[in-house]
Amino acid sequence: MNDIDIIPLFNQDASIWDDFLSVRCASIHGAYNQKLTLDECKTALKDLESAWRRRKHNFAYAAYQNADMVGFVQGDCMAGVATIRGLYVRPEFRKSGIGHKLLKNAERTARFGASSMDLISMLGAMNFYKKCGYTALRLNGTELNHFAKDVPDFPHCTTVPLFCATAQVKNACSKIARDNNMAFDTADINTLHMPAYAYLDATGDIQAYGINDNVLVGAHQPAAYIAKQMHRVFQDFNTKLAKTR
Repeated sequence: MNDIDIIPLFNQDASIWDDFLSVRCASIHGAYNQKLTLDECKTALKDLESAWRRRKHNFAYAAYQNADMVGFVQGDCMAGVATIRGLYVRPEFRKSGIGHKLLKNAERTARFGASSMDLISMLGAMNFYKKCGYTALRLNGTELNHFAKDVPDFPHCTTVPLFCATAQVKNACSKIARDNNMAFDTADINTLHMPAYAYLDATGDIQAYGINDNVLVGAHQPAAYIAKQMHRVFQDFNTKLAKTR
């Protein structure tokens, strides 16, 4: 599946939610041979959007084959826990590694808002989550389809999408902005949902950030090298995004 692109969804508009619902319905039908009625689809879409609007620290990634969404993961961080609200892949793309890649991206995003992961699994996907390092919770000795996992470490000296300006992100980016005699506006990320990335150094600290390819690097950092890496990330994101339209 080398033709599959996985990209962060910084702004979830109406067409994205329609794609989410289409993938979700196809996945449920493939897993349980159960078709949702039109009313059930509309209710599910309304519930998904409503829940998303109520939460502040949301994240989402989608897997695309050109302009066709074939899978997605969506969730949020609250009270130190990153909850996966949905991870679905179209039946014809299962066992291709897409679900694993989507989940790994979600785990990296949780780095800035949570210390643990939490999710409710479809019964047919329980072994998948176990293979990904999740532990099933138990009630009176009975294994549940409720899974948890500590947020894993990931390679440093890398870039991570910013879906929300958490306190950690705000403090780090504000300092970087001051180093450049500028100001960091949380609304660019939290309200306008502009494409944004942070650069992490070898210790996992944010040393640079970029919004809409406008990159700022903190003082005493290899600015030219970091800026080049971040511009390359934005270029890759924009190239992949263009293929979905």
